[in-house]
Order: sequence, then structure tokens, then C-alpha cells
Amino acid sequence: MSATTANSASSSAAEPYAPIGRRGNRDKPQKWGNPFTYFIALLFIGVCIAPVLYIVLGGFRTNSQISTSPAALPHPWVVSNYISVLKSVTFWG
Repeated sequence: MSATTANSASSSAAEPYAPIGRRGNRDKPQKWGNPFTYFIALLFIGVCIAPVLYIVLGGFRTNSQISTSPAALPHPWVVSNYISVLKSVTFWG
């Protein structure tokens, strides 16, 4: 086998196993997953975040506002609830 045929044979055999380089697969467009999977993930995220939002918004309401309409937005917004909690020694202790 001559030197030219050895080079051509080794280069064609090495191409599939050639190193990708620093950029890797970033140049190729990525395939998106199944939309149903994304919907389920967003639903799960919503189920996890909704109670936290409800509690945080409830902190801006008075007790009577929570009793009369538990799902409503606070009107007026009572910031003093959070201020009193942040000023308390028990919270920081």
C-alpha cells in the first residue's frame, strides 16, 4: 500500500470518530420535545407555585378580607403585616 492510499484510507476511517471540537453540538439545531410533555411540566409548575402565591398575597390582606373573600386580591394592600413580621424579634431569633 502506498503512502497516498494509506492516508486516504485512514482519513476516511477516522472521519466518523473525529473530535467534535470546542463548540460540540451547539451548531446543530436542537429538537424540541413533545408538546404534551411541556404542558404537563407547566401544569406541575403551576400547581407548585399557586399555593405560594396565594399565601404571599394573603399576607397583604387583613383577617376580615381573608374571611369574606378568600380568593380575591387584597384591597387595600396592607403592607404593615409584613413590616411587623420583619420587625419582630421572634422572626429573627
